[in-house]
Amino acid sequence: PPKAASSLDTSGLKEAEEVARVKSQVNAQLEKTIKEDLASRKKTFKFLILKWHPDKNADNPELATQIFQWLQSQKDWYLKE
Repeated sequence: PPKAASSLDTSGLKEAEEVARVKSQVNAQLEKTIKEDLASRKKTFKFLILKWHPDKNADNPELATQIFQWLQSQKDWYLKE
């Protein structure tokens, strides 16, 4: 028999929503600073990479890993000269 709605596991959905929310916040920060000179953008990027490094987020390494990997995928766009 199908599970009752109240017993559905929504933890994956909550995690996906949190990842989307954090990505949105980080992306807003990148977009806000994209017009700055390269040195400033490198500083911002390094700060974010360090902030979201999985080793620095022992309380939520899964979220940190997803944000960290996403940031790496934005590097070429954000740091282009």
